[in-house]
Amino acid sequence: MTRDLEIAIGGHIGPYQIVGELGSGGMGMVYRAVHVLLHRPAAIKVLRPELGGFAIASERFLTEARATTAIRHPGIVEIYDYGHTESGCAYIAMELLEGVSLGARLAECRTLALVDALALVRRIAAPLAVAHARGVVHRDLKPDNVFLLADHEGGSIERVKLLDFGIAKLEATKPAHRTTAGMILGTPAYMSPEQCRGISDCDHRADLYALGCILFQLLVGDPPFGSNVPTGELIAAHVAAPAPDIARFCAVPADVRRLIARLLAKAPEDRPSSTTEVVAELDRILAAREPPVAAPQLGFRFALVTAAGLAMTLAMLGAWYRWWRGPRAEAPIPDGAVRALGTKPALAPSDAMPTRDVPTLEVPTIELDAATRPIAIDAATRPTQPAPRNPRDAAPAEVVPDLGPAIPADVNTVVTP
Repeated sequence: MTRDLEIAIGGHIGPYQIVGELGSGGMGMVYRAVHVLLHRPAAIKVLRPELGGFAIASERFLTEARATTAIRHPGIVEIYDYGHTESGCAYIAMELLEGVSLGARLAECRTLALVDALALVRRIAAPLAVAHARGVVHRDLKPDNVFLLADHEGGSIERVKLLDFGIAKLEATKPAHRTTAGMILGTPAYMSPEQCRGISDCDHRADLYALGCILFQLLVGDPPFGSNVPTGELIAAHVAAPAPDIARFCAVPADVRRLIARLLAKAPEDRPSSTTEVVAELDRILAAREPPVAAPQLGFRFALVTAAGLAMTLAMLGAWYRWWRGPRAEAPIPDGAVRALGTKPALAPSDAMPTRDVPTLEVPTIELDAATRPIAIDAATRPTQPAPRNPRDAAPAEVVPDLGPAIPADVNTVVTP
């Protein structure tokens, strides 16, 4: 690794102290650092010394800081600061990431399952859509610039951070930073046909072509036209050769096959119109393949414990209600009223009411004198009353009405009822 001799472990770059080396990139070296006052860890990327004297390289290096700062998305590495060292080398201070690049992951597993590959590409496309909405085109999208972090929600696919906007183009400043015509920038295995032809005004659809190359590699194991191929052959294939049909290499659903074919279209106008459209299509494809959520099954032991707890709760509520209600009170007896002779029978004992003695009601004895004492009547002196008789049982009686002197004597005037 070529090192800037003025940057040593323990040295300082701006407010940061260098504590170690992390690696090197195409345009610079990366150091582990910590902010002196905030004690916040950071990664410091320093432009290579041999490129520091080239104004174009230095300006393009700082374009990464300006482009990344303009986006501000959780899926894109955060930039803390940028400037120049005392020796004049440009540097960028960014968040320190703990994880692995997608390129390193594919070197281990080579391919991913269909759903995992679609979900990962969707996580790459989401921050890329925000960058495009801010007028930033990455133009060097590849697995090495996709960083994977552990998912704190426990998912099978890690969180994604997009890196290295070093050759990004800012649409808002396109006239001032227009790439020289005929200059080829990017990684050949993932470059769009317009980039391979050196077209300076390529737009966000160049990133969509690279996204299609990444999805193709996640499912097949290699980019569409290979990776270990001479640069000239790769450029010629991107420009003129038809994109290979992924169905020749692996079995994929028809909707995934159509999406990859659209992303790898030669003409930019034949690709999806925006990255947001790609995100929506990936969401639709993933939703169609999500397994149904099964209803949670309760174990026998859990159900038994739940039933016992419910029964205990009901018993406690019943005991509290009996205590709160107390014994049932008797209605008071008005003074001077006589309810019954003798002693009132006690209530039968029950679980709901405790037994208790019932007081005896004393009835005073009333003495009657001779004038008020009732007279005894015996059977001999009791008057005899005729027994009731049914009128129908009696013999018919002759009724002789008095018809007066006007009735002749020879007329029978006896009326039988």
